[in-house]
Amino acid sequence: MSQSAGWKLMVGSGVGLCVLLAVALLKDHKVVLAELQFQGGAHPRHDTTQVHEGYLQAMQHVLAAQQLDVQQLQLELAPQRSDTLLLRGAENALAPAQRQGLNRQFEAILRARKAVVPSLQLTLDYSQARRLNAAGQEIGQAPANVVAMGRKVLALWFEFPSEVSLNTLVSDSERRHAFAGSRTVNGEAICQVDSFVQTALPFIITRFKADGAQLVGDMDILTHDQMALRVPASLYFDDRDLRVRLEAGGLKVSVDSQMSYGKFRSSWLSIEFGSLGVHPYQPFDLADAGREGLREMCSNFAYQAGRPFSFFYGVGLDRLETVRIAPAG
Repeated sequence: MSQSAGWKLMVGSGVGLCVLLAVALLKDHKVVLAELQFQGGAHPRHDTTQVHEGYLQAMQHVLAAQQLDVQQLQLELAPQRSDTLLLRGAENALAPAQRQGLNRQFEAILRARKAVVPSLQLTLDYSQARRLNAAGQEIGQAPANVVAMGRKVLALWFEFPSEVSLNTLVSDSERRHAFAGSRTVNGEAICQVDSFVQTALPFIITRFKADGAQLVGDMDILTHDQMALRVPASLYFDDRDLRVRLEAGGLKVSVDSQMSYGKFRSSWLSIEFGSLGVHPYQPFDLADAGREGLREMCSNFAYQAGRPFSFFYGVGLDRLETVRIAPAG
């Protein structure tokens, strides 16, 4: 073989190899089939570079339900956007029926999220109101002008906070010592959400606790002229999912006011999910990994309580905020 013929053979082989590589790369090229943005991030709490395992499993379940081969698809975080999942695959990976099925499922979640109604009706029966002394003891029927008010219904609006709350049950003396000396104490950690009541009330709520299944009880209030009263009260949540979940029992609801510099400043609605057990508590150790672990446990606890809580806490498809499915090519 001449040198010229050998060179032509090498060039031809090289061109053929490049064509094969180009075809292989084109065949394996994965385009973005869908973008899904999740409230709170789609990553583990302390690692914004990885997809949270909970979202991986949830998405794989959705894809499998549409008869999609999850081995041929890829889920990853969007560059510089740790709250967004990208679904990648071949351009023809989604058949029209599969594309429609995914869109229906995701849109149903978004519609349910938008339909959440963060309001409730507070009913007070002033005809049975009693006066209280400074120690919170009943000292007789309320004045006639109060009793004459009869039944009053107030509409209250609230907002779901971005994080769950941990209420550690320790005695007042232990709490004071812990704050004074940065001591660690043991206490039962209660998982709950504390929602700010946006409605201005004509009185200050100093105590109201009720089982979620009933939502009735005595509410202690302080009028603007400093009269302390105990009034039969009931709550009715306007959001159907929330109402059904509370009526099923197991959750506790309370409403009270927070003090600042010796004055009542705002009203809060708290919904308690349950106990996380006894754990160390140190007021000023904000970076304590144990507390962060408890907070994550509490978030998952809230997600498992169902809608509407699953829209705001924990890990799962209900955290979906926006979705974009690429049109068929």
